[in-house]
Amino acid sequence: MESSPMVARVYRLNWRGWAFPLFVLAIGLCQTVGYYTEALHRSRYGPVVDVVGGFGLLAGGFILTISAFSSKLILSDDAIEVRDFFSTNRLLFSEIRGQRERDCIGLTGFERVDMALTNIASTWKLEPKNDGARAIEIRNVFAFDDAFYEWFNQIPDLDEEDETTPCA
Repeated sequence: MESSPMVARVYRLNWRGWAFPLFVLAIGLCQTVGYYTEALHRSRYGPVVDVVGGFGLLAGGFILTISAFSSKLILSDDAIEVRDFFSTNRLLFSEIRGQRERDCIGLTGFERVDMALTNIASTWKLEPKNDGARAIEIRNVFAFDDAFYEWFNQIPDLDEEDETTPCA
């Protein structure tokens, strides 16, 4: 009996992936519109700083939002692919050596804050067997389902292997 090929699964960003781009867009919009109101027209920084800062945040917010809109992770029957507005990275399952988990942020010193930030900013790195291939970074901002975690948990954990390997 033949096994049927896996249907490609496409994962898009969850609310955490959208929060920062929309926040920057909103601040840029408020700054730009606010400059043209009478209240902010008399800013202590001067009109050039207000306009350049507002338009800069607005443009940055648009770019981040477009990138968030186009970001997706595709899990097909033989490969994983991460796409965004700027790049595409694909790795065949047979080319994956293992995975590592890492935190992308520094610690604040406050336990609850650190825990929350670690959950938001952690990433997984899929390391290739071949040194010439690019590793895939999977940010913890996608809306994954049980099928993804079932697949992911089958990949060797390189962090665990490093802990059990005796020092030379």
